[in-house]
Amino acid sequence: MKKIELNFAHIRTPEQMHQLLKEEFGFPDFYGANSHALIDCLSSLRYPEDRISEITLQQDEILILECRGLAFKKDTFLRELIAAVSAVNEREVFKGNEPSLFICPVNR
Repeated sequence: MKKIELNFAHIRTPEQMHQLLKEEFGFPDFYGANSHALIDCLSSLRYPEDRISEITLQQDEILILECRGLAFKKDTFLRELIAAVSAVNEREVFKGNEPSLFICPVNR
């Protein structure tokens, strides 16, 4: 199991959210900064040969996303993140794997 802390406290726009995710995951410069690109990049975490993220997972490993500062954000941030994680996990299950990502809100 791996963990990554994502601090959304100072995020005000979707563009800022995608920039944060790009920086924290080490997505490439060509990252599209939209929901579809996020799903594609997160789907590559278990496939390091894709060279899409600096964070990689073993085939049976999970990544906990410790999300700070989401409690007072617009629903759009939370919905986009949940939808992306859900889509990635659905892809993994379709391939016969266990889900790879879990969101853990942290309010401290």
